[in-house]
Amino acid sequence: VVENLQRLLRSEKGIVLSYVSIHGEIDPTAAEKSFAGLYFPRILRDKNLIEFREVKSRSDLQKASWNLEPPLSAPLLPGKVFGIVFVPAVAFDHSGHRLGFGSGHFDRFLQAHPHLLRIGLAHDFQILPKASWLVEKHDEIMDYVVTPSAIWGSPRIGLRHV
Repeated sequence: VVENLQRLLRSEKGIVLSYVSIHGEIDPTAAEKSFAGLYFPRILRDKNLIEFREVKSRSDLQKASWNLEPPLSAPLLPGKVFGIVFVPAVAFDHSGHRLGFGSGHFDRFLQAHPHLLRIGLAHDFQILPKASWLVEKHDEIMDYVVTPSAIWGSPRIGLRHV
């Protein structure tokens, strides 16, 4: 996946919103190294949202009930900053639709931040030609889905196999 991400993001050196992989998701650690700013999600359970906070490295992350997350004292992602967000999933289809874990955290975040370049990261077996799940109108579409063997562009940027 890292090689395909490097091909896709040849000159990108800005900020990246990443995640800590769970349940066999693609681990984005190696791809994070070329970015100037690194942000990780923090789940706000009382609001059913996620926010992203800046860390210097993964070693700044703290144990939380669900996973590792940045401390509350870490700087919050500025409002209209441009950057890239790596998005995990259970599955993606060729159109960039995503099947997540059902909480809707990423969909709500992406809806509020349409200016971010959305890159889904997945294993090849997680890619389906067409969604076999119910795609709802609040489900957000990725700009690209990157696997070890391919890069898929979505309707947000023009559907194609890159």
